[in-house]
Amino acid sequence: MQLKNFEVIGIYNADGGLRGELKYLTRKAVKNKTCDLCDLTHGWNPFGKRKWKKALAKSGIGITFLHRNQASNNHKKASGLLPAIISNITGEWECLVSNAALKQYKNNPEEIIRIINNIQVD
Repeated sequence: MQLKNFEVIGIYNADGGLRGELKYLTRKAVKNKTCDLCDLTHGWNPFGKRKWKKALAKSGIGITFLHRNQASNNHKKASGLLPAIISNITGEWECLVSNAALKQYKNNPEEIIRIINNIQVD
């Protein structure tokens, strides 16, 4: 199923804003603590990874990205552990791609897109 008509949100395990970005970069550089969704979509490149952008464009899926401090409580509840990709396919927010799947496939954007596209709606 193609999720072109549903809202899909990726929630980073990092805060937005200048302070949040600096804190994340410091954690990543000094403590080697990363966000697997950040690694998937852009890594160190603020313009985004070419491989991710190409896979996403090919899929036709529209994904909005939020930092954890921008996500609502309902978004966070549906996500479970961050990062995650969620959607409201059934009218309620639910997790499409878990933290564990992002960790496993953070270097394989095609697999993340496949997981999203294989979601079944009852």
